[in-house]
Amino acid sequence: MSVATALLLDNAVKSLRFEPWDPLNARLNDEQGARCYTVSTNLHAKKRLTVIRSSDTNRHELASLEWKNWVSDKISLRGSEQMSISKFLDGRTFTGSDGQKYKWVKKSLPSFALELVLANREQTVVGRFRPESKNDSTPATLALDANGVKQEELAIVSLVILLKHYCGTDPSALAFRQTQQDMFV
Repeated sequence: MSVATALLLDNAVKSLRFEPWDPLNARLNDEQGARCYTVSTNLHAKKRLTVIRSSDTNRHELASLEWKNWVSDKISLRGSEQMSISKFLDGRTFTGSDGQKYKWVKKSLPSFALELVLANREQTVVGRFRPESKNDSTPATLALDANGVKQEELAIVSLVILLKHYCGTDPSALAFRQTQQDMFV
């Protein structure tokens, strides 16, 4: 574990870096630089769709997120039937594969630093997200402890949804996405 990851979460066992820093079009790489996940969004299509895939040999789809203007955004987890995103992510809370509720808590404004905690014990931090820092050229990073790693895929999907809603209307983020669109085809 790197010093940067230790500063992010003392007991982190896994760290994923968003490269480049764009929550809707990024590669999530581990500390050795190996690609673990890909988030890609087609912004030019009539149907705005974000797909989150693992980078294993099968490149299985974790989630497909359809962004709507006038009705609820939709999600399909691992190819299941589409449902409203609010059924998966109630505010900032989702139910893990272990049946426990997990909640993203904002730690810092305006930087969108977030902690993933057990919803019934908010002092129990299982993950931390820190956005890109231009000051020390640290990439946006998600660090997870052993319990967080067990919910890794759902943590990533929920984080992408929250970041889209937090950062989705920022003009500089939208302009950046337009320049990066062809990178993920």
